[in-house]
Amino acid sequence: MKLFVFGLGYSSQAFVQVFGARFEAISGTVRSAEKAAHLRAGGRIMPLIFSDIQRDAGLSPAIADGDIMLVSTPPDAQGDPALRAF
Repeated sequence: MKLFVFGLGYSSQAFVQVFGARFEAISGTVRSAEKAAHLRAGGRIMPLIFSDIQRDAGLSPAIADGDIMLVSTPPDAQGDPALRAF
């Protein structure tokens, strides 16, 4: 199974730490290139940038490829940014 995570923050990374071995692949979103580089260096998670100013070109294919989705993004003034965008 492949896991896709909207919002690779503290809570979702704790989930991956505990349950990550159950997934053959894990990808998800971060808001900055710095955080993406940090996660990419760990080698377990494929990070994709999703923010108000930047969206990784591989985001839609990664979402479609996931078997399970974990949504861990805080709402903004207009509601859920992931639901609004996808």
